[in-house]
Amino acid sequence: NGNGQGAQQPEGPQAILAKCRELAMQVQVPGELREQLAAALKDSDIPVPESEQRWGMAVEALKGVWASKYNDRAFYSLRKCGIESDDVRMAVCVMRVVPARYAFVIHTKNPSNNDANEVFCELVKGLGESLVSGMVPGSSVAFAARKDNLDNP
Repeated sequence: NGNGQGAQQPEGPQAILAKCRELAMQVQVPGELREQLAAALKDSDIPVPESEQRWGMAVEALKGVWASKYNDRAFYSLRKCGIESDDVRMAVCVMRVVPARYAFVIHTKNPSNNDANEVFCELVKGLGESLVSGMVPGSSVAFAARKDNLDNP
């Protein structure tokens, strides 16, 4: 390592992932993307941020989604499924929040066993954040169903 103190120990995945999240949060979002977002929001009848402060909050939330690609849960889930991080593309769906009693996620390919002939569904009471964050263990109901027999899950 050049300091005469012996070889540097390799970093574990947590330190590398933390650095990746830090770098994702430092990305400079181009003005053209902001203009495209404003147009898409307006076309969808979603209020466009009315101040620089609100735009700053929106951009930070966007970068937070990008950075989430490098959280521990995503890393270990990808590794379990044999998917390389470079093969993952992030998308952000901006939509109006509605007061919901339940939220759900449906995977068109079962991520627990990679079976493309099964859908995997998760349901949680409340808004989806408690489901997708994975921070509330035991709070969701999950099931798998064969695509060729959805009438009899």
